[in-house]
Amino acid sequence: MDEGNRWLKVNVHWLVLIAFLVLFLLFTWVHYSSDPLADPKLSAFVGGLAAAFFVAFVQFGLQMYQQMQMAKFRKHGVLDFLEDRTDREFYRGLIRSAKKNSKIQVLGVTSNRMLGDFANFNEEKSQDLIHALDNGVVVEILLPKISRLNVTQASDFKNKTLVTADKLSERFSGSFSIRYFDSPASHSMFSSGSKCIIGPIFPDKSSKDTPAIVFDKFGSFVEPYIQNFDSLWARSDERYE
Repeated sequence: MDEGNRWLKVNVHWLVLIAFLVLFLLFTWVHYSSDPLADPKLSAFVGGLAAAFFVAFVQFGLQMYQQMQMAKFRKHGVLDFLEDRTDREFYRGLIRSAKKNSKIQVLGVTSNRMLGDFANFNEEKSQDLIHALDNGVVVEILLPKISRLNVTQASDFKNKTLVTADKLSERFSGSFSIRYFDSPASHSMFSSGSKCIIGPIFPDKSSKDTPAIVFDKFGSFVEPYIQNFDSLWARSDERYE
């Protein structure tokens, strides 16, 4: 594609918008500069054209603005918005999309719900994470040390997360890892396959009830979050106390 065609392809929407504006101004000028009594039908016709091109200009302009906003979202890899994080099937699909030797990376507060939903050794329908590990997927979970949790969170961690994590570590010592950092968790992250979910962490509110954004894992916005995870992982250890 030569330079002229490339320029035309990039700017054609602006040319169309300008054309609508010029035609609106032209027919408006003709309508108001002519004598409506001399030819009422022509005057009404020209006035109708002016109104039509004005409507076309406004509608096309709004569509352009929406497309520009969507292009910005696509540039940063935004795929969807979640009002909450209660949809098990959505997360199940993400876990199943992970390929052999790829990573599932999780950053959260206790991860007890995630392990309970997808790494339950007592319930066959809730073993997607176990099956992923069986298929050669690497799982890395990052959590704050227990001293950074409130009483309820600490209880969930000891009685739920730790029990399941110990079983997974014993069975998948080479592919399942859980580490702890000595600071409160500032946000949550779930990365699997080609998607990454990032959401806030609110005090005294369960993560399942908070919103989140689904990103393309390879989009520009997610890159620093993945880098932060890897950096935090390198500084963390396996001691939860």
